[in-house]
Amino acid sequence: MYGLQWLRRLIRRNTSPIEETTAHKWKQRLSIAYMLLAWNAFGFVAYSWYKGRGDWADYYGFKTEEDKNMPNNEYFARTIGRPGTTKLITMRGFSVVDTKDFDYEAEKEKERQLATEQRPLNMEEKIARKRRLIEAELARIQAEEAENSQ
Repeated sequence: MYGLQWLRRLIRRNTSPIEETTAHKWKQRLSIAYMLLAWNAFGFVAYSWYKGRGDWADYYGFKTEEDKNMPNNEYFARTIGRPGTTKLITMRGFSVVDTKDFDYEAEKEKERQLATEQRPLNMEEKIARKRRLIEAELARIQAEEAENSQ
């Protein structure tokens, strides 16, 4: 509250005081409106979960297959992005099932290397890659034909 003293002074300077009964009446009205809004939000979330849209990121296609198959503790460790090694503990009930060390920087480096391997190719690289694939397929077919003819 100490950091917002300027806001309090600004409001008190630019508004006039209201009666206590009026303030109480509006406080009740706002609390009822808040209660109705919260109840409807809860109902919307419960209905979405019931209809199978509980994981909205998966439902709307924002999650990759890798994210879907990743354990929750590793997913949140990646999201937080804490530097250094983190110990991830998997629990079932009150018992520890698995412990694993997770290094965020090492995982990021793996992702960077994978991204450079899968970078967009220019036209010459695309043509060369297709040519190599066609030549490999042709060699495989010729080897099968030679094997079948014997």
